[in-house]
Amino acid sequence: MAAIVAGAILGLDAISVPQVMVSRPLVAASLGGLWAGNPTLGFWVGALLELLWMRELPVGGARYADAGPAAFAAGAGYVASGGGALALLSATALALVAGWIGGWSVQLLRRWNGALVAPLAGQPTPPGALARRHLAAMGLDFGRAALLTAVWVLLARALVAGTHAGGPADRVAAAVLLLAGAAALGAGLRTLVGRAAVRRALALGAAACVAGLWVWI
Repeated sequence: MAAIVAGAILGLDAISVPQVMVSRPLVAASLGGLWAGNPTLGFWVGALLELLWMRELPVGGARYADAGPAAFAAGAGYVASGGGALALLSATALALVAGWIGGWSVQLLRRWNGALVAPLAGQPTPPGALARRHLAAMGLDFGRAALLTAVWVLLARALVAGTHAGGPADRVAAAVLLLAGAAALGAGLRTLVGRAAVRRALALGAAACVAGLWVWI
């Protein structure tokens, strides 16, 4: 129950309330790890997801990943797995899919919110009526995030926590994670500075990390 309530609050934070950035992957995954018993492992999931999602901002009518509940479940699942590159890759993949589905649910919720206020259009509206509809919209968002969190946590515990591998499988997973993280970081830096040198430096750094992991893992 604590996980569901926490995930629901993380889902609310992105748009409804309190908008204090706890829904960012770095925080949400760390909280998921804390709930599962190891916030440090959860932090590493959040760091990778932050790289992948850092260009998505929940502003205006844009469609974006529902990062909070997805990252929370990924952090919890990764802790339950005991760690490892393959489990981290599985947790990240699950979070990306969960975030995409969550983003679709936010779009659906916006339509429901429109239906809530449609009867008030074109007529004087008492403040109390508008406040009740506002609270109803936040209640729908809370329920949406709570339901998704319950599903994502169950999937994470079933799919990520059961991931056990070693040797070549972990090396391949580590290579994929490093390249994905380097590509995401390169895209973000290119947006900021627009320099080709950034891409080359990140590519060389990722290649060196991959080579080192291949030898030592």
